[in-house]
Amino acid sequence: MREKTVPRAAIFGFALLTLYLCLFLGLGDVAFLGADEPRYARIAEEMLERGDWVTPHLESRPWLEKPPLLYWMAASSYSLFGVSEWAARFPVALGGAATAALAGWAGYAAAGTRAGLFSFLILCTSGLFVGLSRSASTDAPLTTALTAALLFGYFAASRSGLHWAALAGAFLALAALAKGPVAPLLFGAIFTIYFLLRQRFLWSLGQTVLMGGVFSALAIPWYWLVWRANGFDFVITFWINHHLARFVTDKHHHSEPIYYYAVVLLFGFFPWSFFLVPAVASAWRRRAELLVRGRDAEFFLWIWAATPFVFFSAASSKLGGYILPCLPPLAVITALLWDRYVGIEVGVYRSVKRSLNAAGLFALVLALALPAAAAQFYDSSQLGLLLALPLVVGLAVLGRRVRKGQPAAAFLTLAAMMALFIGHAYWRAAPVIEGFHSARAVVSPLRPELTPDDPLVFYRYFHHSARYYADYNASNHSIGSLSDLLDHFESSPRPSYRVLTKREGWRDLDAYFQSRLIERRGNLYLAEVRPHRER
Repeated sequence: MREKTVPRAAIFGFALLTLYLCLFLGLGDVAFLGADEPRYARIAEEMLERGDWVTPHLESRPWLEKPPLLYWMAASSYSLFGVSEWAARFPVALGGAATAALAGWAGYAAAGTRAGLFSFLILCTSGLFVGLSRSASTDAPLTTALTAALLFGYFAASRSGLHWAALAGAFLALAALAKGPVAPLLFGAIFTIYFLLRQRFLWSLGQTVLMGGVFSALAIPWYWLVWRANGFDFVITFWINHHLARFVTDKHHHSEPIYYYAVVLLFGFFPWSFFLVPAVASAWRRRAELLVRGRDAEFFLWIWAATPFVFFSAASSKLGGYILPCLPPLAVITALLWDRYVGIEVGVYRSVKRSLNAAGLFALVLALALPAAAAQFYDSSQLGLLLALPLVVGLAVLGRRVRKGQPAAAFLTLAAMMALFIGHAYWRAAPVIEGFHSARAVVSPLRPELTPDDPLVFYRYFHHSARYYADYNASNHSIGSLSDLLDHFESSPRPSYRVLTKREGWRDLDAYFQSRLIERRGNLYLAEVRPHRER
């Protein structure tokens, strides 16, 4: 059956709505989550207050683990919009939108308008990309800058022109200011492999010199200034402890098996991860074609995606966000496959349909599992049912499009299903999940009462968000046993203590002390505890 032509204005509106639902809806409604977000948000606050744009500080002490780009972005946003979760995340989300646009540009350059649109929508609806683009952390800014640097570096090699080289050098400098030496290392490795396999160095001498000069002029000054300000502490903390040691040791306790990132991609790139197998098969069949000069964009994209995947898989420390730079090229590769599928290319049509069936089955299992999972982890089966709804409706529509032989409509349905699921999750699930993964709701009302002499105490629980929302008037560690808690009461005598704990800790406090529950949210309990043991 021939598909109807959709007006360009409708397609453009659909793309913008998808971008809004996935990256901007409720951006500031969720509290800071994880360990990094609250710390980085506080560092940006202190940077703005101190006016020191060279050395980041946390609790007035130098924080030399990461370069400053994220802090510069958040501090600038604070100066315009005030301090808030939204202001901390907004520049990162804008960068995420730019990354999706760059992926769209890459798809357009490789195969035309349809592939560009597909690339944009695939990246926008990939869970790992969405989660990190909504987070005030360093992985998304690195990915934005590195994506631009690699794309412009490829244009410099394939189209000539000094301006492409200058842009590549500028964005590579931003990537190095986002997360450090890993950016030029990956950039250099990707182009070295590309040039070796092409058996030719494709940049001119002028391009190479200009690229290196722009990179050095923009990246080196901060590294020089922060070293001048902090000396050997910067070398030990930044270069040795948080870069070299992260790669070669498990000092930071992030050890994972070698296949870890395959699992991350399966879930973090869902549902598009199910189309990578036919994409690999299609590329292998056309391997001779992919090496033709001027038509080797897909070949470069595969090198771009594989290099960080292999590099971080070999590292001793592994975190899911590390392979975010793989997602833009994988989005374009998947879009190129879908572009051939929509064009009814015989070599991919059946394999893509099989992958669609597998992705649909996986989504159905996920939808069926959501109510039980939400009940177990968040005490709300109703939440799971609400989250499953977009998946169930989307799968019903998707099945109809596939049966009618409408591949373009099937793609748009799959993208719409994921956009609605993501938007629905941030609208309905985030407030519930927040009570289990952030302490904002229980600690913020108490913030004016906490002082350095009367700080918040952690018992059998610790989270950086609690310290942030307590304005850092909180202990910097968790007390793990009743005997240690008694020792703390004796060493820091006060009439009463505000103690933050979880369900098991509250049972201890309620059983052994004169305790009053101040607030409970999710699995967090805030109690006022008097140090006298109950008789």
